[in-house]
Amino acid sequence: MSAEPAPAGSGLFAKWTIRGLAVIGLLGCLAFVAIIVLIMLFQMEGPRRAPATVEAAGTHEVFSVENINPVPHTGLISMEVHPSDERADGSGYSVRGSSSDQRNIVLLNTVTGASRRILPDNHRHVDEYGFLPGNHGHRDEATEGDAEAKAAVTSYYLVIAQPGDTHLADLMVGSIAGERQAVVLTGIDGVDSVWMPDAGHIAIIVRDKRKLFYRIIDMSNFKVTASHPIAID
Repeated sequence: MSAEPAPAGSGLFAKWTIRGLAVIGLLGCLAFVAIIVLIMLFQMEGPRRAPATVEAAGTHEVFSVENINPVPHTGLISMEVHPSDERADGSGYSVRGSSSDQRNIVLLNTVTGASRRILPDNHRHVDEYGFLPGNHGHRDEATEGDAEAKAAVTSYYLVIAQPGDTHLADLMVGSIAGERQAVVLTGIDGVDSVWMPDAGHIAIIVRDKRKLFYRIIDMSNFKVTASHPIAID
C-alpha cells in the first residue's frame, strides 16, 4: 500500500516554523554584529576620564585642568584652567565648575620643562582664545616647503571678560617666542574674527561701543596702527 499524503495543515505549519526560525537566527546575527561594533567603538574612543583637579599653591583654591593639546609646530603644550567645586582639604569627590568658565591658559615647554600661565591669576573669565599661524596670506602661492612655516603658531589672543556684570571685555595678544604680551583693547563689546595677515601683525573685526571696526595690531609694539569703521547701513 502507498503512504498516505501528509495533511496540508501540517505542511503549512512546518513551512512557517522554518521561516520563523530563520528570522530569529537573522536577528540574532544582527544583534551579535551590533555588539561587536559597539565594543570596537568603545575601545577606539577609550575610557572617558574626569578632568584632573589641582590645588593652587598660593590661594589653595582647587582648579581643573582640561583640553591638554599641542600648540602646532612650537614644542609647547597648552592646557585650560577651570574652577572646581572640590575643597582644598581633599574631603570627598565633588562636581567641578562649568566647563565654559575658563580662567587661564598654561603653556608647557616640552623641551625645557618650564611652564607659565598667560594671565597673572585665575580671577577673570576667558571668553575666547586662539593660537595664530604667522601668516595666513597667499596660501595658494605657498610651496610645499614653506607651507609648514606658514602654519607655525607665532602668536595668541585672549578675549577676557571685565569684572562685574558689564558685558564688556578686554583683548590681550601675545608672542609665543618672546613671551611678550599686552592688553591692546579694553572695554570692547566683543571680537568677531582674528587672523594674521603677515608675521608681524594681527587683524581683527571688533565691536566697540555698538559699532563695527576693522583694526590692525602691530606685534612689535602692541599698538593699534589702523582702525577702519565698517558701515552696515
